[in-house]
Formats: sequence, structure tokens, C-alpha cells
Amino acid sequence: MKKRLLLLAVLLGLTTACQTTSNKITPNEVIDINEYSDTKTGVLGDFHLVGPANNAIVEQANEFEWEASANAEKYSLEISSSPYFISDLDSVDYYIAKNIYATSYKINSEFAFKDTTYYWRVFAFNQTGSKESLETFSFFIKAPVVDEVHFDLGEADDWTLHPQGSYADITIDNNNFFKNGEKSLKMQFKKEDTNQGKPESDGWIIATKTIEKSIYGTDALYFNMYYSGQQADVVIRLIDRDNEFWYCPALISNNAKQTVILKFSEFKQRTGDVTVANMEFDYERIKYLEIVFERTFGDGVFLLSGMKAIKFSNYGEFFIDTLHFTEYSQSQLTYENYQYDTTFNDTELILNHYGTKTEKHEKINGYGFLKVNVNRYFVTGDAIRIKVKKTGANGTNVIIRLYEEDTDRWSYKFPYSVLTEEYQELVIPYGAFAASSLMGDGRRQFYMVLNLQFGCEGQYGTGSIYFKDFEIVKMAEVAPTTAKVIGNDGLIDDFDNYKFASDIFHVWGHSEVNKDEYMVKNTTIKFGGSNNKASCQFEYKSDMEPAMYWTEIDASQADEFDGFSIWMKDGSVKPNETKVNHVTNWSPKVRLMIQLKTNEIYEYMIDPLPTMWNEFNVNFSDFHVPGSGEYNLITNERISRVGFAFQYFYYREDGVTPLPMYTISNPVYVDNVRLTRNTTTGVVTKDRVITMSEDGISEFDNFESYNNTSDVRDMWSDGRDYDYQNIELSNDTSNQGDSHSMALQYQSQSASVSYVLAPYVDKNVRARAVVLDLKSDKPATVYFNVYLSISGSIVQYRTTITVSSVWTRYVIGFSQFNNESSTGRSFVDSDMQFIQRITFGAVYFGESGHNNHTLLVDNINFDNNRKYTAWESTVLS
Repeated sequence: MKKRLLLLAVLLGLTTACQTTSNKITPNEVIDINEYSDTKTGVLGDFHLVGPANNAIVEQANEFEWEASANAEKYSLEISSSPYFISDLDSVDYYIAKNIYATSYKINSEFAFKDTTYYWRVFAFNQTGSKESLETFSFFIKAPVVDEVHFDLGEADDWTLHPQGSYADITIDNNNFFKNGEKSLKMQFKKEDTNQGKPESDGWIIATKTIEKSIYGTDALYFNMYYSGQQADVVIRLIDRDNEFWYCPALISNNAKQTVILKFSEFKQRTGDVTVANMEFDYERIKYLEIVFERTFGDGVFLLSGMKAIKFSNYGEFFIDTLHFTEYSQSQLTYENYQYDTTFNDTELILNHYGTKTEKHEKINGYGFLKVNVNRYFVTGDAIRIKVKKTGANGTNVIIRLYEEDTDRWSYKFPYSVLTEEYQELVIPYGAFAASSLMGDGRRQFYMVLNLQFGCEGQYGTGSIYFKDFEIVKMAEVAPTTAKVIGNDGLIDDFDNYKFASDIFHVWGHSEVNKDEYMVKNTTIKFGGSNNKASCQFEYKSDMEPAMYWTEIDASQADEFDGFSIWMKDGSVKPNETKVNHVTNWSPKVRLMIQLKTNEIYEYMIDPLPTMWNEFNVNFSDFHVPGSGEYNLITNERISRVGFAFQYFYYREDGVTPLPMYTISNPVYVDNVRLTRNTTTGVVTKDRVITMSEDGISEFDNFESYNNTSDVRDMWSDGRDYDYQNIELSNDTSNQGDSHSMALQYQSQSASVSYVLAPYVDKNVRARAVVLDLKSDKPATVYFNVYLSISGSIVQYRTTITVSSVWTRYVIGFSQFNNESSTGRSFVDSDMQFIQRITFGAVYFGESGHNNHTLLVDNINFDNNRKYTAWESTVLS
């Protein structure tokens, strides 16, 4: 605590009207008698202190009184939280007032510490010398029990900008923006100030105000906040009574008026280049308030109002911990698309569906949600725990959605097929929710959630979905991670056996600084077919700190390994922005990481990551600790965890000046992570690479390279989890002399199957039509789909064929494909390089009953010699 003067004109009131000056002294200082122009002389008499009484317990000590000392001209009063009256320590509260011409003194300021013992004494002075009071008294200031303490925002001049940061215009807005009857602090900044190419100042702004408030009895900070602008992170920083810095992020919902509540227990200490004292957040006394913007490289306007310290328990209705359905009226329970027959009690919600077909215009069959309009905060945890079960028919997916205050919507899906008629408990981290509709800032915050949505997609049957015991929890408390024991096969993860998407988050941890860390099981973008069930899709945000992912392992029980192996494929997205037209490669740098139990992190760099599936094999000897030159210290028993990190920066054409784009949802696909033996560092391409021949033909598959059904399933996948799906290698071919075709099973009176091939198509491939041979034992309706990955979005094109019972060659120009994604975009020849996958679907409703039938496929080629408008069918002999 800094030394403070009890200033007469500003902070103090005297019991006399004398005009004096006030000076500070240090303990045991020899008083310079010449400082005083006193006229009295003689021996100073003994005198006693009067009040506050010794050992008094008070809420605030304002008036101090003592006896007169014979021959005294004036007095000085010392007060300290130290019995030794130490005056130069931040941990000690010290006051002194001089030149008091009365035997009492009134203090108008408030003592900084509460629940603290203070000591006080008085010195008498005249021209001859000085004399201390006969005793030193103490009093104990008891902290008052308060529910709220308001922080005055003051005027614009009361706020100081950090001189090394970016500039912001600070004003006070008196227009009652938040309708709370209070003024607002307004900070406005421009891109030309926040993004000048100066690393020492760009992207951060600090505004500071003196507060000097005692807030004993409170445990949280409350305020109203609004932000509109480009990418920004805002942090509230408080400097406590011993000058330590404590900070907490305030999650931004762009273009939304927010009520923010930050518990003091969530604040963390900043220790670099600042004061470090007792390392405890002494929030009972706040000295300074700082509004800190970080990584803010664009335009923005920020308003803050109504700041106060509060008791968190008094605001419990703002937060959700357990969802009680009976708290909500019928007006708070609304439906989207399909209206379920809904029943519920306090903790259980039951959605009854009777074939979720919707007959109203523009409604979607098999798809619907019940919305619970909660309008509450989710910040007391980082995961949702819920129990789920089903009865009746299977569908495609059960979905839980969250709709945030800034209009971002996030979805968590899981297949019907993994549910049973017994409740299963799920712990779903916030990070496991995928983007459903991003209209706000595109960040998984789950701060203020407007509504919770429970429903399904692809459900055409009759049955019920049950949700029970919804609550907000902390992952570390309810689902702590444990190290995975690695066997002699070295497998760390192949991502095939995760039942629910959230299960991955129980095994793999992630950083939070990148702001777009996300991982999900992907059954489509993987190398190979049905024999390889899945990969994992990891994501990162460009122009930010690395997105890091890791898993804890214990390899001490296995035979000695000497290397690390991982399959990876990049799917990063270049923004549709003319400023980056000069960029030709937007794939990330990848750091493979092995951490030892002694905390050293060994790394191996891949720069850049290829856009096709590759197997990277790295001998332990090629890992090193960056900057140290350390090699060759990795052994089984020393490894604690393994992981990887993704990072990409955009630059201007000079290759040096940053050009932040903050692209989100850049996917990197990972599979078959393992420890290996006899490893030679190198790369093996895994993908089937599609190229174009000189005559303009791009062969996707003729099925002649397969020896058996297992080989086919190494390339082709079951796109859905129906029990009537099956892939086989057939010897019924469309061309004489050929040996094989592919047989795909479908079922009458049932939802369409889906069979998938996901190749890598060379960027030089061009085509205008697809040519393929088909045959079916029934006149099935066959869907041939082409999925393109363009600017981060998946665009689906479909052509529909009624297949003959004899081999027929179909030539279908791209103009005959319908855009199923409603983007209005045509399918053109240069789109071949964007093909993510092709799929076959089939349905047949020409007979009663659920009977199995077979679709035969042969010779799938894309042809650049045909016309866009082509539609031909030729029976093959």
C-alpha cells in the first residue's frame, strides 16, 4: 500500500477552522523543530489518547481525540496497520496528518483494510521539541456486510491510455444506452491505429482508472457491456490493495448488449513485469480498474456501464446449473419445423414423434426441435451432463443445440443407433458443439444462452427421445482424464471406436488461446473405406497462437519404441478476399510434440502440411527441444503425452508484413496416431490420387485392382449406419474381359443407403460430365452425388437415375446435376479439384415389405470431352 497523506483540503475535515499544510513523515523520524514557527516554549506535558478507545471494534474510525499536552502548540496524528508504523510497504496501510491545532481530528476518507487491526498515536510539538502520547491505542475495523458496491466510471479525463498500446478514443456516453439509468464508458478504435505493423503496440489497448474501493462482502464483478466490430478479446483487470494484477476475460457477443458477471475466484494473476506480493487476490480493496483489449486488429466500439461488486449468490437466477423443465411456461417452450407431442416433469423431457413428416410448405421432413427459452448464463462450468435414451424407431441423429446471445447457434449430434432403452450419461464439453449457424462472432462461448433446443434429423418413424438430468458441470471434476496405456502395437488412437463425439474430448485435451479449437469424429474424410471407420477432424484459426491438441499416454509397459507415426491431411480454407489473391498455399505448419514426464517438450516440424493423406514417420532422434539443441532423450518410460499443433499466418505480398484474416474452421484430418519401432523418418502418400489422362478421362474406379471384398472396403465406405447396407466385390461386369464390379445393397420401403469414395483429385483435372455403368435387380431410384469443398463450405450436387435391370452406360453432363445446397452455383469443369467425395444412394418403393436388393456399379469416369448438357443412356451387350 502506498503511503498516503490525509490531505486537509481534499480528504480530511478538521474540528477547527485553521488553515494548515500537511506533510508526511517516516517512523522514528527526528522532527526538525525549525519546521514549526511555534511561539510556545517550555516542557511538554504528558497526555493520554481518548478515542477511539483502545481495542475498540468499529466499522469505520473517523474521529480521533486525545488530551491536551501542557505547552503544546500543535500535534501530529499517525495511523498504521503495522504496530511499528512502517510507512513504505505496499502491504501496510499508513496515514499521517501534521500541523493539527486542536486535540481532535476528523477523517473523511475510508481506511483501505477491513477485518484488520490499526494502531494510532499522537505527537505534541512546540518550539522546544516534541513528545509522544503516553500510549499507543489500537482499534479493529470490522468489515461491513455489503451486497453491492458501485464503481463510479467518472469522466473521460479520469481514464488513462497505456502509452505503448494502440490508440482509442475514450468518451462518456450519457444517453442511457443500456437503459439502466447510468452513463457508459465508450472506447472507439480504428484499424489504422490497431494494425500499423508495429508488434510492440498493435492489437492491444489498456485504459486505466483509479477506483480505491473497499468491497468486503462481495465476491463477483457485475457490469453491462456492448461491443461491435472486428475480432477482439477484452479482459477486465483489477489491481488489488498490494498492487498485484488480476485479470479475467469478458466473453464478447458481438453486437449484443450483455450483462457480464465475473466471479473473483475466476480471476488469474499476471506476474510478468508487474508487482508480485502475497500472490493472493486481495479483492477486498480495489485500487485500479483496467479495460484491456488483446489481439484487436480492426475497427471496434466498446461500451461499459453499471459496474459494481456484488454477491454472486444474489444473482443466482441469472445462471443455470440444473435445468428444471417445470420452471418454464408453455410460451417458453416453442417448436421449430416439427411439433412433438411433448411431456415432461421437473428433470425429464420426452419428445414423442409419430413419423416426423411435415406437410406445411417449406418444412423439412424428419427434422424438428423443441426450444426451451432459458435466457441464462452458462459460465459456471465448461460442459453439459445429461442422460439420454430412446424407444421406437431409429433415425439419423439426435441433436442438442444452443443458441447464443450473439445469434451463433451450435449443435451436438449423435446417432440414434448408439442409444438404447436404458439411460446413458453423456458429459459434453462446450468445445464439442459444432457450428450450426454463425451470425455472431463465431466463438464457442456459451456465456448467455437464449434457448436450448432438443430434437432430431432424419427421423421418419414412431418413437420417443428421452432427456434427463441436464446440468452444467466442470469436466475436470466429473470426467478427469487418465493416461492411456499403450500396448505393444503402439496404437495411441485410430478414432474408430468413439461412440459419441464428446468421447474424443475425454481423451484429447486442447488449448484455448487459438479461439477455434474443435475436434470431431469424421467418418467421411478418411483414408480408405469401411475397414477404416473414421478419422478425427481438428480445427484452428489463422493468424493466432497455435491450436494445440494432446493426449496423455503411458508406454512404460510396452516393448521399446523408437519413433512416432501419424496420418494427416490438410483441408484449410483460403478466405474469399482479394487481399490474399497472391497467396498460393494456405496450409498450416504442424508441430508434432512429445512431452516427457520432466516437462520437456520435443518437437518435429512439418511445413506446410499437404492436402492429401500422408503417413508421417519420425524417429525419436529427429525430435528436439526448440532452442536447446536437445536430442535423443525420448524413451518409453519418459513419455507423458503426445500431441500436435497447427498454425498459419497470412502476410502481405512482401512476405513480411502481417495481414490477419482470422479464418475459422480450418480442418486438419488426423488418423492412426501411434508409437513405432525401427522407424526411418519419412513420408508415405496414402491417398488414391485422381489424375487426367491425355484424352481427357479421369478414372475414379473400375474395380479391377481389387482381389476381394475386403479390398473394396479399404476404399469405399458405408456412409450411413443402416444394418441393411453392405458392400461386396462382384464378378458381374459391364465390359467383356473385365473381372470385377461393385455390388451395393439397398432395401425396399426404407431410407436411402449411402456409399462413399473420398479420393484426392489433382488440381489439373477437368471434366464436364460423369460416365458410369449401372445395373439393378429392381428399377431403383439411384442418387449419384458429388460433394465439393469450396471456401470452407460443402456444396452438394445430385443427379437422379432410374436404373435398368441390364447393364447400362449413363453419360450425365454437369448441367444435369441439381445443386442440393441452395447456393445457386453451377457445377463446372474446374470444380473437379474441389471434390471431397462422391456417393451413391438408392431407394425402391415399388413393392411392399423391406426386401434386400442389389445395385451394381462399374467404370466410374469423369470425362472432359462430353458436353455439360449431355444425358445419354446406352444398354451394354
